[in-house]
Amino acid sequence: SSQSYKASEEIISAEYDVKTVLRKQNTHDLYCPHCNSCITGRVILHKRKRNKIQIPVKRTKTEKPPSSQVSDYKDHLDHIICVEGAQERTEDVRRNSKIEVIKSIVYGGLAELITSLSVVSSAAGGDAATLNILALGMANLIGGFFVICHNLWELRCEQTDQVNSQSDRYQELLGQRENFKLHAIVCVLSYLIFGLTPIVVYGFSFRQSEESELKLVVVGAVSLVCIIALSIGKAYVCRPPKAYVKTVVNFVILGFMASGISYAAGVLVKRFLERLGLFQSTSVSDMIFNRDSTWASY
Repeated sequence: SSQSYKASEEIISAEYDVKTVLRKQNTHDLYCPHCNSCITGRVILHKRKRNKIQIPVKRTKTEKPPSSQVSDYKDHLDHIICVEGAQERTEDVRRNSKIEVIKSIVYGGLAELITSLSVVSSAAGGDAATLNILALGMANLIGGFFVICHNLWELRCEQTDQVNSQSDRYQELLGQRENFKLHAIVCVLSYLIFGLTPIVVYGFSFRQSEESELKLVVVGAVSLVCIIALSIGKAYVCRPPKAYVKTVVNFVILGFMASGISYAAGVLVKRFLERLGLFQSTSVSDMIFNRDSTWASY
């Protein structure tokens, strides 16, 4: 009883610190000062922390966890896709710019080449001098320059069809409207180069003999090569199926029909005007001779 009383006093002094009392007591009997009962048994439960056992896994230097390998593979695959996409976009831009340049060359040079060939053929059929043919061809080229500039500006300002985007004539003939400056420069250069080709060839071929028939043969051969090249370019920029043979044959026939008809028209018009006698000029010496012969008859 004395021991239990001492234990109860220790409980009161320790502010009912049960753990402290349990460590200091000598017996299993405890006395509660509140209920005046004796505690003969006790069970103390301690919560134990369980440590997880980790099994070490040996890894080589090249091995990586599966998750990191998958993430690295995805990143590498995304990088490859991005690089391939950038390369494809670059190739598409180059291909489109190449096609637009060819379209501009064909648009500016093909029609003017046939026109210049017709002008030279008609003037040669009319038995005009080489200097006059050069002057006539240059005048025609200068006049057509303003026409092609007007056509380019009209195409640029033309409104597109909102319902059907495929009806944009500018895109079909030249390409994207954002590249108008490039298209205009290439068209004008092609117009001047191919427009001057028949004129220059006729003027500087056979300069000593001045045989118009041989000059026309050379002009026809050079123009034929240019028409074939431009026709192939026109067929190349068209949508598939690309009819190369049909396009080349059509424009070759058109060019030679235009030049042949122009030459024949020049010959016929010259003969017709000569028979009419409207533009025959009499020289001063002929007039004086005719007047003297008239006075001599008297």
